[in-house]
Amino acid sequence: KSKKIAICPGASVEWKRWSLENFIKIGNFLKKKKLIPVFILGPDEKKFYSKLKNNFNHKIHIVESANPMDTIKIARKCCLGISNDTGCGHLLATSEIPIISLFGPTNHKKFAPLGNKKNICIASDEFCKSKEINDIPVSLVEKKILSILKS
Repeated sequence: KSKKIAICPGASVEWKRWSLENFIKIGNFLKKKKLIPVFILGPDEKKFYSKLKNNFNHKIHIVESANPMDTIKIARKCCLGISNDTGCGHLLATSEIPIISLFGPTNHKKFAPLGNKKNICIASDEFCKSKEINDIPVSLVEKKILSILKS
């Protein structure tokens, strides 16, 4: 079974984006668990590349993907995906791996990715009583990662 975890830290708009610092914390958590974070960056996330590279000293995979089919191919080599409420998350779901989708102000019941019964949506309004995606605690995402990997 793959030890790679696909991570899509981008989103088309800022308010749908969990902070890059939170994704970096998740990457460090994964590395401690002997898992391999694979950050998938779209054309609008190129600015994340140097920050990710500097934080992980080349010990993670960073992929710049403008092609949806490439994103799906990468995800198929992973055992789990983590994404904001964004197109990349839907591409991860298409690859048939379980995913954790992070939602802020958008309706997770309406926009949740389909495809795997193990998929989990973490909606800030349900878990944190807030519309702000950055109110989702890193510890909650870590807990959900472990629950999917154990199932």
